[in-house]
Amino acid sequence: RLSVFESSLEKSEDSYKKGRSLRWLIKSEKETGWAYRLVGSLEKAEQHYEKAMNLCIKHDILAYKELQNDYVMILNNLAFVYSNTGITRGIAKNYADNAIAYSQKFNYQKGLGAGYLTRGIIFYRRGDFLSALEEFKLSIEIFQRLQQTDWLGQVYAWRGATYRGLKEYQKAEEDLNEALKIGPENL
Repeated sequence: RLSVFESSLEKSEDSYKKGRSLRWLIKSEKETGWAYRLVGSLEKAEQHYEKAMNLCIKHDILAYKELQNDYVMILNNLAFVYSNTGITRGIAKNYADNAIAYSQKFNYQKGLGAGYLTRGIIFYRRGDFLSALEEFKLSIEIFQRLQQTDWLGQVYAWRGATYRGLKEYQKAEEDLNEALKIGPENL
């Protein structure tokens, strides 16, 4: 599937070179990064997210309202990818901080919730469980208000893992059960 998707991405790059949609090219890069992230190829995901981000910056995409939210999610996804290894967690936090700042600037609540989730994951991976819990709390508040159950499942799963790290097993079990109740397809 990814090879077919990459082939279509190459076609989209050709379309852009012929004067077609920059927006489509950026979204294609972002979605290709997501596809690689889902199959665990974080290096390739990073390459596509970086390319999408650089296209946004190069073409001053932040001036285009319809792509501002995409930019926020690109930053969130880069933060997640970089958080996977200890050596790049500082970079990851910078991306997450920027995603949160731009979400606030653009009033993009879903991006803000995702930013807090991602920053919580970064703190979790650093072993800073108390800071992670603070971020997950903010994320849950936003996603509950937005009724974003797919995102809530992810936050509860990460918070459950955090409680497990703190040896608060009852809270961990409650959150992990809540994540499963929301639906394993969202984890």
